[in-house]
Amino acid sequence: AIIAQLGDVNIGLLKNLNIPIIVQNYRDRIPGVCNLTGDYLGTGRLAAEFFINKGYCHFAYYGISDTVWSRERGAGYEERLARQQYGVHRLLEPSGANEQWAYNLETLGAWLKSLPKPVALFACDDYFALHISETCKFFGLSVPDEIAILGVDNDELLCNISNPPLSSIVLDVENGGYAAAKVLHELIEKKITRPTNITVGVVQILSRQSTQKYVIRDKYIMQVVEYIESHYTQPLSVPALQTLVPL
Repeated sequence: AIIAQLGDVNIGLLKNLNIPIIVQNYRDRIPGVCNLTGDYLGTGRLAAEFFINKGYCHFAYYGISDTVWSRERGAGYEERLARQQYGVHRLLEPSGANEQWAYNLETLGAWLKSLPKPVALFACDDYFALHISETCKFFGLSVPDEIAILGVDNDELLCNISNPPLSSIVLDVENGGYAAAKVLHELIEKKITRPTNITVGVVQILSRQSTQKYVIRDKYIMQVVEYIESHYTQPLSVPALQTLVPL
């Protein structure tokens, strides 16, 4: 039996082996075999709702053009924002950008500088979110004041080597592993006779400093919100907050 992420392997040849196969999709979902896939559209919608609730009016998406998970995350993001009459500024890297860490710093920097500010930027995964973070630092763009960044996968190494640390969408990957093993067992036992997809869902958004800013136009309300975020471990009251502002 095989569980694998297969890139350019001829799936037809593997199917001729007549053994159970589960493929973690990458460029596309593969017909005729079980796919370990994800709720990519739902992930994009969740990112959009997260930023809408923070009050943003400008949105951007950064991803890769030739993978199903990047395409559908971007599509879900744009779909949810379109319901609020918002558009999305998009930049998609060509094939191979994710594996080789290859991206054009000047092109990415020029795109980021051209975006209306403040902007909520959703990256297709944490690698791409880190590209944005490093490029912002190189070109003197403030995160999150000018560009708020949200990634996917909650890769703690990537998220925490960024400065500031990256917010990320946490996926239910461990449960996905159990589900894949269960399907594989049922394939071996002949309880499943047709290909079935295993979908990894979303758990939550883990918020770090890269998105910890609300877009509030009233400077006094913003002052109160920032005070609450800095002092939430201390006793707070409305009268005490009122002393901060002339309201």
